[in-house]
Amino acid sequence: MKNKKVLIIAVAAVLVLAIVLGVVLLGGKKDDGTTTTTPTTKPSTTPSTTPSTTPTTQPTTQPTTQPTGGGSVDPDPELDPYTLGMGVVFGESTNAQYNATVATVVLDVDGKIVACRVDAIQNKFTASLDDEEVTFSGLLTKKELGFDYHMAAWGTSLVGNETVKEWFEQAEAFELWVVGKTAEEVANMSLQEMSNGYIISADDDLLAAGCTISIEDLRDAVVAACNDEQSTEFTTSEEFALGLGANSEDNGSSATEDGATVKMNVDLAAVVTVDGEIVACLNDAIQPQITIDEDGEFVEVSVGKGAGVLKTKRELKEDYGMGGKPYSPDNDGDGRVLEWYVQSAAFSAHVVGMTGAEVLAMETTLVNDHYISTDADLISAGCTIQITGIKAVVAEAATNATGTVLPTPDPVEETYTLGMGVVFGESTNAQYNATVATVVLDVDGKIVACRVDAIQNKFTASLDDEEVTFSGLLTKKELGFDYHMAAWGTSLVGNETVKEWFEQAEAFELWVVGKTAEEVANMSLQEMSNGYIISADDDLLAAGCTISIEDLRDAVVAACNDEQSTEFTTSEEFALGLGANSEDNGSSATEDGATVKMNVDLAAVVTVDGEIVACLNDAIQPQITIDEDGEFVEVSVGKGAGVLKTKRELKEDYGMGGKPYSPDNDGDGRVLEWYVQSAAFSAHVVGMTGAEVLAMETTLVNDHYISTDADLISAGCTIQITGIKAVVAEAATNAR
Repeated sequence: MKNKKVLIIAVAAVLVLAIVLGVVLLGGKKDDGTTTTTPTTKPSTTPSTTPSTTPTTQPTTQPTTQPTGGGSVDPDPELDPYTLGMGVVFGESTNAQYNATVATVVLDVDGKIVACRVDAIQNKFTASLDDEEVTFSGLLTKKELGFDYHMAAWGTSLVGNETVKEWFEQAEAFELWVVGKTAEEVANMSLQEMSNGYIISADDDLLAAGCTISIEDLRDAVVAACNDEQSTEFTTSEEFALGLGANSEDNGSSATEDGATVKMNVDLAAVVTVDGEIVACLNDAIQPQITIDEDGEFVEVSVGKGAGVLKTKRELKEDYGMGGKPYSPDNDGDGRVLEWYVQSAAFSAHVVGMTGAEVLAMETTLVNDHYISTDADLISAGCTIQITGIKAVVAEAATNATGTVLPTPDPVEETYTLGMGVVFGESTNAQYNATVATVVLDVDGKIVACRVDAIQNKFTASLDDEEVTFSGLLTKKELGFDYHMAAWGTSLVGNETVKEWFEQAEAFELWVVGKTAEEVANMSLQEMSNGYIISADDDLLAAGCTISIEDLRDAVVAACNDEQSTEFTTSEEFALGLGANSEDNGSSATEDGATVKMNVDLAAVVTVDGEIVACLNDAIQPQITIDEDGEFVEVSVGKGAGVLKTKRELKEDYGMGGKPYSPDNDGDGRVLEWYVQSAAFSAHVVGMTGAEVLAMETTLVNDHYISTDADLISAGCTIQITGIKAVVAEAATNAR
């Protein structure tokens, strides 16, 4: 009788990974708070772990159709695929022991190992020619034996470590070590030969993790799994677990006084589970035969397909010889018998979506001395092989996956740049136009996030009434559906519907992500019959973005090239927000003409969980001159005819850095330029929420409401902050 234990991967794996590898998570932020420890005493049962979480990526391609190595969930085209592979290496066997090593890996789209599980089959037997019988004394794998393998108790350190870890602990250290590596990198790992002839790792990290076991077969099994020609793909956006199972049994061994033939069947399975449900599966089997001569000496090991042939059933493919009589019965009477590897793959595909318990409970019926499935779909797929061993090992692998620990790696901090840019549009005697953009760039200068808006301040300058009145100071995004582009607009490219301005702007924001300033600057354009210049990019047009695009484009490029940008670092997900507030700034009108003055406060912020991690603020002070006939003359910022710059862009030309332009509000004898004080304010609010910024206290000094914060005053920021704090708070509220 086969004596099997359920293997649950040891908790020590988590601790080893955290100390040795520092593996990082790519795409998710989940921490279930579980902790693990390394067993120090022999447990009464097989070593176990507290389940943890598994990082995931996002798959894109369809899995191969049958025949393949296994089954997997239907792929999500929005996700990148993972690949599940399995590999076997045949070790040196003797007249008393059969050896093989098995590995399974999950690879990402770059061929890097995301997860790995290994185990070793070491079936011990006695072939008694005198008694004409073969008896097995051990059919558990090394991992299943756990502390009963006794490497820790009886082993001797090969590298002078004070202690020798148990085999399963060393194997788990190796599993963690290969994560992040390619097959080539694993194949080329550094080795060293010890005085006893053992080949072990020469890698300092692996040795420091206590892995000093003979490593070549483990290495080769992992490489074989990476290169598995019958691998299967799966996609998931969830955290997953990887499990491996191996079950051995006698398969009709016999002995006489003339010698013995020791036959075994070793069922193998690898599964990926999400919340206990199988999302990908592979199964395989080895049927080794060891020949022993009349003197009890080892002759050879094969799989019964010719001298020295050592392959699994999957690897044998057509050479296994099931695909037709007289080798195999037609168990379902449909006139066809598929090869074993094809039927194996059909089984693996069938169990996707099931739990291990559900696989184990699959019903069978006895046909031609084979317990085959009663499931009509599985029979229809041509799977009529005996499934008792397969379903047991798949269920075991799923159980092992439940206890598998793929640690949540520490997130890596990345450095980003926040920039803001403004483009001045054509203004009239009734409207002031400007476009503002903010971007976050990565270290390669690619846009990670973008926000845009348009200022379109409407006013009436009545020379008869000698007054200027404003009828609209909201931005286009603030107006939302009240901008009425969707209601009143006409499609420029024949679309059935016209999206609202803010919707088209958001499509543009998404389109620029992943691009550099140069790529945005060189976007393809087209001129419409009404003279509007819009995008000619198919993707942007398909997204419904047909608005005039030049100012948006130029504002994004200006933000990318912002000379007064600021850097920030974070390992967390962040949000980007943009704010713009306009107000009258002392406009006047007489019968001789009008001067329309505005103040437009601008801010861009990056927040993490609502807390500001980066900030920029700026302002425009446009002046529109209207002549005695009510006609538009020019727009400037009061620093010379035609000068159109923001306060930050003006720098020293703004003229705040000394009397008589500006009062010394704190009496320290210095007045810094506006852009310097602006930067001091932005730096000061880092770490605050928008609400906290808005609540900053002020005091009235020289007709200016300045901050009362000693640190901010000490930094030289004595400008009026009422408008600045309001727009920064607005940008934080808008962050998404």
